[in-house]
Amino acid sequence: MNIQNIIDGIAVSLYNEFGGGYRIYTENIPQGLQTPCFTVALSAGSNTAETWVKDRRINGFTVCYYPDTADPLGECGEVFGKPHDV
Repeated sequence: MNIQNIIDGIAVSLYNEFGGGYRIYTENIPQGLQTPCFTVALSAGSNTAETWVKDRRINGFTVCYYPDTADPLGECGEVFGKPHDV
């Protein structure tokens, strides 16, 4: 599985959780992005050689939310306060 497939999966999960009212950016963030929106990006990664596996990859991803109100902290609390299954 490549990294873009994982990023796309995260984007689909965000869409399924929050619906179509939020734009989801998975590539370079353009100037003038439309809020409210999420960005999904690879934030860290490492490869290690293990004796019991051929290759081990650990990747971190960052999901950011950009609100679109005069009360950004309140909006972020509403968005991130939604119940979700992990």
